[in-house]
Amino acid sequence: MSFLISGLYHITCSSRRSADALVRSFILCKISNSEMTGYNTYRGGPVNQGNPDSRYMSDAERGSVFSRFVQYKLLTELCEPQWRSWRECIRAKNEEWFSTFKCRGDFNVVNECQNKYILDPVQMKLLEEEYLQLRSEFRRTGVGHQFMTKDQMHKYFGN
Repeated sequence: MSFLISGLYHITCSSRRSADALVRSFILCKISNSEMTGYNTYRGGPVNQGNPDSRYMSDAERGSVFSRFVQYKLLTELCEPQWRSWRECIRAKNEEWFSTFKCRGDFNVVNECQNKYILDPVQMKLLEEEYLQLRSEFRRTGVGHQFMTKDQMHKYFGN
């Protein structure tokens, strides 16, 4: 018995259960690989990673990958002096009680710097263009640029 669920997944099952039971129970069922394909914008291109010239960014990509890219740029380039000042304050007051509370002035400066970039539509458009260029390069060559990796953060923040 075979069912097509919401046009996305083709489920094959050996028992004769109702469609509702099939959806709830995948114990005897398997999802056929022939129907599980990604969006058209993420297929094709020179290395099958998507069209390099596509400017489309899905909500999931915008919420996860792009936001991580923006966070990385704010930490390492745009607001780097403010972050460094705050980290130095935290390290200097590490042995004291409420060190983060005592360094809240420095952290407010960090927040002001970040808000300056995040709330400015022109700056966000520039960051989006930079991200799309990196993604386009990845889709052309298959070689990506990693950001916010564990090793990069350890190197940047120190011990």
